[in-house]
Amino acid sequence: MEVGLLFYSLTFLGGFLSFFSPCVIPIIPIYFSFLAGNGKKSDCYGNIIYNQKKVFFNTLFFIFGISTSFFILGVSFTTIGDFAFSQKYIISKIGGVIIIILGLFQLGIIKLNPLHKEKRIAYSDKKITPFVAFITGFTFSFAWTPCVGPILSSVLILAATLKDNSIGNL
Repeated sequence: MEVGLLFYSLTFLGGFLSFFSPCVIPIIPIYFSFLAGNGKKSDCYGNIIYNQKKVFFNTLFFIFGISTSFFILGVSFTTIGDFAFSQKYIISKIGGVIIIILGLFQLGIIKLNPLHKEKRIAYSDKKITPFVAFITGFTFSFAWTPCVGPILSSVLILAATLKDNSIGNL
């Protein structure tokens, strides 16, 4: 079996399985209701109907936002990876210090007030447009990264270590 076909197959399978992780499945209805929110109308009998075209385009742009984020992450990982490989000694020391500090923070030994802050955007009265759906998908992917982190990091590491032409030969 070719490396390219194996790489793409395992990547697809990993992404598919990540979708069913315990931190993704519960929020799917929330995002569907968010994306369908202003596509809701009532007919003359009071029945709620949805503008399927509007919901479809909002969902499509939401997915484009997620895809754009992961594309940028992949390109950045490859570009930064080249630099990081040449500076791996200093980066490993800095990373070790950061991990120790975050561990002490988790244990409650040190306090880092910026890590206790939370930022939210209230969408309740805003009209959902394809642009808003794109931005929401883009930002959602950052919140989703811890859920897919093990598989995503494995794919990015594999992609960075393969020769440029070995995954393109299908």
